[in-house]
Amino acid sequence: MELRHRSIGQQQSQRPADTAATRTGKNKAKQHQGSGSAMRTLLLLVGIAAGAATAYHLQLAPSLAEHLASQLHRLQGLQHHPLLAHPLLSKLTAPLAAFAAPHNSFNGTSSTGSSKQSAAHLITQQQLAQYKGSEDGTRPIYMAILGQVFDVSAKPEFYGPGGGYAHFAGTDGSKSFITGDFVGDVTDDVSSLEAEACMALVGWLDFYHKTYPYVGKLIGRFYDSTGAATTEMNSVHERAKQGEAIKAARADEEARWPSCNSRWTENEGGVVWCDHDMHPRKLFVSMKGGKASWRCACFKELGWSDVRKVYAGCKPDAHSCSTNAEAESANDSVDPTIVDL
Repeated sequence: MELRHRSIGQQQSQRPADTAATRTGKNKAKQHQGSGSAMRTLLLLVGIAAGAATAYHLQLAPSLAEHLASQLHRLQGLQHHPLLAHPLLSKLTAPLAAFAAPHNSFNGTSSTGSSKQSAAHLITQQQLAQYKGSEDGTRPIYMAILGQVFDVSAKPEFYGPGGGYAHFAGTDGSKSFITGDFVGDVTDDVSSLEAEACMALVGWLDFYHKTYPYVGKLIGRFYDSTGAATTEMNSVHERAKQGEAIKAARADEEARWPSCNSRWTENEGGVVWCDHDMHPRKLFVSMKGGKASWRCACFKELGWSDVRKVYAGCKPDAHSCSTNAEAESANDSVDPTIVDL
C-alpha cells in the first residue's frame, strides 16, 4: 500500500503544471478544430444548395430531388447557424427552398419535420407527371384515379413505357376506365358519366386500393390544396350510390322476370325462348337519348302492354319467338310516361 501511494505521488509530481500558457494553447487548438468543422459544414451546405438549385432549374430526376430534399431536412437543425448567413449561400437559398419544399410535402414531412395527416400525401399534377417510369426501369410509375395516386411500379410491363396502360402513367385518366379511350380523351373529367358508370369507376378505385400501394391525393379536380374532397368528388360518389340503387332494382327485376335465352344462326336468324312454361316479352327498360331501351324477359302471365310487348309475328302464349330486327325496330315506340309494369 505504501509503495502504491508513493508511486501515485511520484506520478502526480511528474505532471506538467497547468499554466496560463498551456490553457491558451489548448483554447487555440479547439478554435482551430471548430473552424475546420464549420468549414466542412459550410462546404456541405454549399454542395446541397448548389445541387438543389441545379435540379430546380434543369428538372432532374425525382429521385435526386427527393434525396436533396431529405438532406435539407437533416440540416434543419442548423437553421440558426451563423454560416447560413454566409454570402456564398444567400444566392442559393431561394432555389433550394423552392425546389425542396414541394418534395418535403410529397414525402410527408412539413417544414418543421413533423408528419401531418392533412398535408402528408398531397401531390401536384406537375409532380405526378414526373413519375412515368423509364426504359431502364429505374424511375417509379405513379397513376391516379378519381384524384387518388397509386404506385404501380410493380407492373412496368403494363404501366411503363410501351405498356398497354402507359397512358395512365403520370396522370389521372379516370374517364378512360369507363370509355376505353386511351388516346384521344384521357382525362379526369367524369362529369358526363351516368350513375352506373360512376359506380363502376368507384369499383375501379377500390381495386387499386386492394392491389397497389396508395401514395396520396392529387390536388386538382377531386381534392383541393388542403386535401379536402371537392364538390365534383362528392358528385361522383352521389351518382355512384344512385348507380347502386339502379343495380339493385335491376337485380330485383331480373329475379321477378328473368332474361330470355337467345341464339342467332345464319339459317334461323334470331330466336328467343323461355323455360318453365314462361313466355318471352320485350320489356321496356329506360329512355336514353330519346330512344327506348328494351330487353327480352320471361313472364308467367300471358298479358302484354306498351312496355311489355309480344314479339312481332309471335303468339302471346308461345314459349319461343323468332326475332326480326326490322320488325322489332318498327315496334319499339313507347310512351315514356308509362312506368308501372
